[in-house]
Formats: sequence, C-alpha cells, structure tokens
Amino acid sequence: MNKFKEFIGNLNKTPKGKAVLFFAGYFLFFIFLMVFARVSMAGSEVKQFTKNEEEFDFSVSLIEKNNYSFNYEINIDDDVTTYTGDRYLDNDLFITKNNTGSYNYYRLGKEYFNNNTGVWLKSEDPYLYSDFYDIKVIKDLITKATLIYNTDYESGRKVYNFNISTTTIYDYFEGIDLDLADDANEIIVSTFDDGNVEKFEFKLDSYCKNTNICNDKMRISLLYSNYGEVKEITSPLD
Repeated sequence: MNKFKEFIGNLNKTPKGKAVLFFAGYFLFFIFLMVFARVSMAGSEVKQFTKNEEEFDFSVSLIEKNNYSFNYEINIDDDVTTYTGDRYLDNDLFITKNNTGSYNYYRLGKEYFNNNTGVWLKSEDPYLYSDFYDIKVIKDLITKATLIYNTDYESGRKVYNFNISTTTIYDYFEGIDLDLADDANEIIVSTFDDGNVEKFEFKLDSYCKNTNICNDKMRISLLYSNYGEVKEITSPLD
C-alpha cells in the first residue's frame, strides 16, 4: 500500500504523471457510471405492446360485448361534461351534464334523441370527442403507446401507465405525420382484480394544445361497471 502511495506521489510530481492520473480518474468515473446505470435498471422493464390482442395484460372483451354501465367525463380547461348511463348492444340511455344543465338522451344505432320537456326529439350526437370512447380506437392507441410502468395491488387490481406522443395520435386520426416537438400524453388503464378494465384515463394536454382544442388541459375518463348486468334498454320512443 505504501509503495502504491509512493508511486502515485511520484506521478503527481511531473506534468506527464499528472496527466496520466487525470485520465485514469476520468476512466474510473465513467466505469462507475456504467455500473451504476446497469444496477439501477435491474428489476425494471419497459416494454411496448404489440397489435396481438393476446399480449394485452388486461381484458377489454366485456367492453366489446356492449353490455355495461358507464360514467364518462370530459374535462377541457376545467369545463367538465359528464355522461352517465347504460349500454346494451346498439342502445344507450344516458344523462349528460355540463355547465348549462342536465339532459336525457337515447341512442339507437347512429341516431340520437333528446328528451325535450317529455317529448323525445331527434338530435345531434351529444358525445364530445367520441372517437376516444371507441374500444377499437383505444386498443389501437395503446398498441402504439409505450408502457412506462405498472402497479400491482394486493387486491389483484392493476394500473398501467402508458406514454404516447401527439405526433402518433394525430397521425392515427388524420393520417398525417407532423413534425412536432411535443411532450408525451398519458393513457392510464385501471383493472378490476379479475383483469377486466375498470377505467381508461387519457391525459391529452400536449395533443389538445397542439391541435388547438384547449389552452392547457384535456382529460377524458371512461369508467365501466355492471358488465353483463344490463338486461335490456326499453326504447323511450315507443
């Protein structure tokens, strides 16, 4: 040990020796950084889902059967619209609320009807940004997103956090590849303990600002319940 100290001391007495010590120190520093990075990544995994539905770690099959209760919330710069109701096959019966009031709607296929003082009248589609409610669209966007991390709870519930760029979303809907320097948007998937999806959350702040939908914030929350328990929706038009 003393000889090593003496050797270092002799090197430190000459300009060339100081240079050798300087570069040796840098070399050891970079070796330390490489080892630290490798140890830090151990035990963590970042993966990307493919389009093979069987590789999803959660199930959307009950959503695809179109028999459930729902509670959707759209938040654009804190202007909130909600939709609460039931879906049975190609029928929806729901209430929408926003800052102007509460309204009753019925959907039959692609047609919508609004209860106007006791009379059901044909109306426009009241769903805002409804492309994001389409389960096929949701699945496609998730396959294009990157899984950042997921959380498992003792109850069996799981939460998956994905990132997806505005460029990717815009290209999906418009077929145009824009060169955007944008922050990542988030897709959060929460499941019941049996693996079926309970909720999708879209945090689309970057997307909405780049497409002039909002000034600061766009959030879409899709909450599902009562899978398979909606026996029938009786048409209020009869």
